[in-house]
Amino acid sequence: MPPLGSTKKSNRDCLVCGSPTSTAHMGIDVCRACTVFYRRSCGKKPFVCRSSTNRCTVGKGLNCKRCRLHHLELILKKSGSDEVKAAVSPTEKTVESVTEALLNHMQPSTSSSSPCSIVSTVPDDARPRPLLTRVRIAYEKMCFARLMGELFSRKDPPSPVLINSRNHPVFPATFASMNHANRLLMSCIMEFATCSFPEFDKLSDEIKWSLAVKFFYTFRMFDNSYRASKTFEDAPNRSFGSYTLWLSDDIVEHFFDDYNGANGDIEEARKIMAHNCREKPAIGRRILERTKPDEDEFLAVLTLMFWATNGLGSSDDLMRISEKYRHQIFSELHLYYRDVLHLDDYAARLGELYMFLPLFERHEEVKQTFEVFRLLDIYNDNSFTYMLNKT
Repeated sequence: MPPLGSTKKSNRDCLVCGSPTSTAHMGIDVCRACTVFYRRSCGKKPFVCRSSTNRCTVGKGLNCKRCRLHHLELILKKSGSDEVKAAVSPTEKTVESVTEALLNHMQPSTSSSSPCSIVSTVPDDARPRPLLTRVRIAYEKMCFARLMGELFSRKDPPSPVLINSRNHPVFPATFASMNHANRLLMSCIMEFATCSFPEFDKLSDEIKWSLAVKFFYTFRMFDNSYRASKTFEDAPNRSFGSYTLWLSDDIVEHFFDDYNGANGDIEEARKIMAHNCREKPAIGRRILERTKPDEDEFLAVLTLMFWATNGLGSSDDLMRISEKYRHQIFSELHLYYRDVLHLDDYAARLGELYMFLPLFERHEEVKQTFEVFRLLDIYNDNSFTYMLNKT
């Protein structure tokens, strides 16, 4: 068996599906398709054998997902003890170089810049990833707080029997419910940061607020798109506006039904809302559907987004903490790809995750919309959502 990460120029047959492959994946002779299939299938709902025998033959023509995954697991189990513990391969060195390049590229700039419960299946021998563990726990707490806060603020809240973190009702968004949800989210972000990053509490109130507000905009688009792609898989025009509130162009007519302002230009605001609901949700969902991050990758991106400090000044403490967490999250991603997914070539994947930052960092566009709403007298200077806009 070839050493971890090594390749041969001549084609070999994949040990699982029989397809020709010129490159070893996961340290064994399996093709890229089987490698991707294995990554996507780990920890998911078990497949059912197509032949009902659980003994489909390996090789060309194998199209049973259950048996394909079973054969992959057997091969990895037999080869893993020697291969995974091998010395760092040239491929791994390449990955580390890519990571270093990403970290260098992510150095903070001082210039101004224009589902609730997560389940992770981790092998017993996987090395600990304490940062991802903390972020996972904090994210789950945040989701549950948002769920309870939003549902029980409704005039007619659903029965507690119908509410749990895995299955709960969602409702069309309205102006008042979104304002409440935004205030709730900001409080939850502060608690999320305190639970995930011990140094956060030691920062000044001004820096903590600036970090939280910047993350508020990026997180909303990323998290809303991530959850919408799962919850509204058959409704591409829908997106979450908050944890339990959804938006689409066909509900805009009633979005301002609970608006109680006297001078707001509601008709013009509806036109802007309708345009945004047609265009904006598709952007985030299209990005995520192309890359399909799993739960651990999602949490890693949240960490990178929180500590993307461009535009927040050049505080030495802030830059030091930001750099520390970026290095740590990439280190834990290395462990995740090697120990859990058994991948030896993931440099491109790291690049894809990093690209989420500029793609979802669109807070200036959101702020522009809020500013227009202020000009239309939908918001006043004391509106909480508009106050975020001025930070």
